[in-house]
Amino acid sequence: MSDATATVHAHERYALPLAFAADGERLYTGGFDGTVSVWDTDDWTEAVTVQAHEQNVNCGAITTDDRLVTGSTDTSLRVWSSDLADRVTSLDGHAKTVAGVASRPSTPLVASASYDTTVRVWNLANDVSPLVLEGHSGNVTEVAFVDESTLVSGGVGDEFVVWSLDSGAEVARVDGHGQAVSGLAARGETEVWSVGYNGRVRRWSTDDWTASTTVELAGAQKPSGIAVNQQTGDVAVTRDGGVVVLDSAGDSRQVHSAPIKGITDPLWSNDGETLYVGGADGKIRTYH
Repeated sequence: MSDATATVHAHERYALPLAFAADGERLYTGGFDGTVSVWDTDDWTEAVTVQAHEQNVNCGAITTDDRLVTGSTDTSLRVWSSDLADRVTSLDGHAKTVAGVASRPSTPLVASASYDTTVRVWNLANDVSPLVLEGHSGNVTEVAFVDESTLVSGGVGDEFVVWSLDSGAEVARVDGHGQAVSGLAARGETEVWSVGYNGRVRRWSTDDWTASTTVELAGAQKPSGIAVNQQTGDVAVTRDGGVVVLDSAGDSRQVHSAPIKGITDPLWSNDGETLYVGGADGKIRTYH
């Protein structure tokens, strides 16, 4: 088990690694204090911090034109210039907490997941009302693009839902996650990885939504998130106490120690060399 290679106190309350800028050198972090910061990861110099939301910052994603989108408990999404100097716009419509956000490279599309049981798909290139996807019965916390016309979302409940963005219709329901889906991540357009509260990690083929890999994590800790390394195919799963890294076949490669509660979703650097996690102690930890 390896310890963190670097630790930085990023926020006064919960700290989350949100996203990397397109240059791969600047990391955006968010906090439950409502702030967002951008850091130079070479020396952990804090470039700027803004009061981004009135309540918790829960999620973030980088758009195709290198803007940052953040989601919050205050029910809004906000779009920021890359240097955080300007709030470009606010995306309103959710009735409850925005828990997840995802962007689709090469398109102006952003998807948001909310406790109001809906997923919304926004086109940042125009002022058209978002596509509203309804079908979940409880909190929606996870969302990920598979390709330009397919989206997956999950949260409270045993299954995640596959959506067609062309029709707005549900394509499939994929079950086997216990009380909740705690993480969804796509690698390319051919596979999606999921993890549930039951500790089961699965890789799904997007051709027919059958599981090609299943891993049962040992221990009683409920997983909190998942991230796929787009360079290597490695999969990181967070849960209280640490991070488990699996290879693309689902075999365990590493276990990283993170002796904190409330560990957040993991985030890989753009080059796939470094893993970032946050936690309830307000710190961001890195692992190589």
